[in-house]
Amino acid sequence: MDFVTVDDFCNVRTQAKKYGAKVGSGLILLPDNLQTANNPSELRSSGEASTAFKLLKQSGIDINHLNPEHDTLSVIRNNSFEWYGPILFLSAAVLTEQPLILGSVLEILQNYLVSLFRGVAGSGKVSLKIIAETNSEGSCKQFEYNGPPESLGLLKESIEKFIDGEN
Repeated sequence: MDFVTVDDFCNVRTQAKKYGAKVGSGLILLPDNLQTANNPSELRSSGEASTAFKLLKQSGIDINHLNPEHDTLSVIRNNSFEWYGPILFLSAAVLTEQPLILGSVLEILQNYLVSLFRGVAGSGKVSLKIIAETNSEGSCKQFEYNGPPESLGLLKESIEKFIDGEN
């Protein structure tokens, strides 16, 4: 079963500038509708973004929100036995300068999710998107995972294969 899909994604830096935001260093939480919002007031964030942010920050991961200055994003709430994670952005610089960050992030989230769904029939379902900047010009790919929390490591394998040119 194929849990990971790969698609093109917009240039995150260009899109962020359009909304008056800047892409900093480290891992960035992106709004769910970054590609489609017409203005900053339309930007929305996953309800689980705050949980993921806290987990990663407490674990020492350099993580920030991509919010236009002085704006708070509206939150999308999903009520189900599925976990809809935030969209995480890894710049080309982060991927080359901090090659272990991807594995660390996914391990932290996987441990949390396995515990969260412990005892739930069918083990629950996880949806998570990681946007990887593939070059210094800002080209990006979206890696989307949909599956059980125990297989979240497949997302790391897919991204690493792509980066290593095995796409």
